[in-house]
Amino acid sequence: MSIIRLRDVSEEESRFPGVTRKSIVVGENLQALQLVMRVGAESTRHRHGREQISYCLNGAIEVDIDGQTAICRAGTMWHVPGGTWHGARAVENSLILETFSPPIGGEGDWQEP
Repeated sequence: MSIIRLRDVSEEESRFPGVTRKSIVVGENLQALQLVMRVGAESTRHRHGREQISYCLNGAIEVDIDGQTAICRAGTMWHVPGGTWHGARAVENSLILETFSPPIGGEGDWQEP
């Protein structure tokens, strides 16, 4: 059994300015991350082979999944199938829980337009 306390997990800068992340737990087939996105920060349009499910814990995010956009506020989840173009922009300072399957490894399958 693993118990993880967020205060014990180090925060790191992501590839996107204004976005920090904590890799909370990495299992054999699943990974959970916490993202902090400052208002205006963007996760530019990209795709990867991993399935992704995200949950807005606080704030508001404009999400683009395969050309369809929506504002996701606290209490909203979204699903990104593997290989799907997607991106996000923080409309407010936001806290996001993201899960990936399989876990993020090398960035060999990361693509930008």
